[in-house]
Amino acid sequence: MIWYFRGLFTIGYLGERFRQLATVIAESLWWQVWLIPLSISAMELFLWPHRERRLGILSIRLILWGAMLAFDVLTTYRGMLPIVRQQDLPLVLVADWR
Repeated sequence: MIWYFRGLFTIGYLGERFRQLATVIAESLWWQVWLIPLSISAMELFLWPHRERRLGILSIRLILWGAMLAFDVLTTYRGMLPIVRQQDLPLVLVADWR
């Protein structure tokens, strides 16, 4: 369930931010749109540095995995902002999210 909502936030943010991608999202079937968060998760799993013994390969995989994870967290965070701003949260929490 968490993956589903994360995917919704990611699709929403990418659709709002990039006009060309918004056109693709609007014209695609529902299952084709879900290829975006699915591919992000697949890349994170593929880049996870598991049982790597060569230090050079390990460091490259860690850097790429960290960049992919940062992109995932950023798009989810930015997709959540419109929803979080509408809630009646204390000012301290809302200020931290902006």
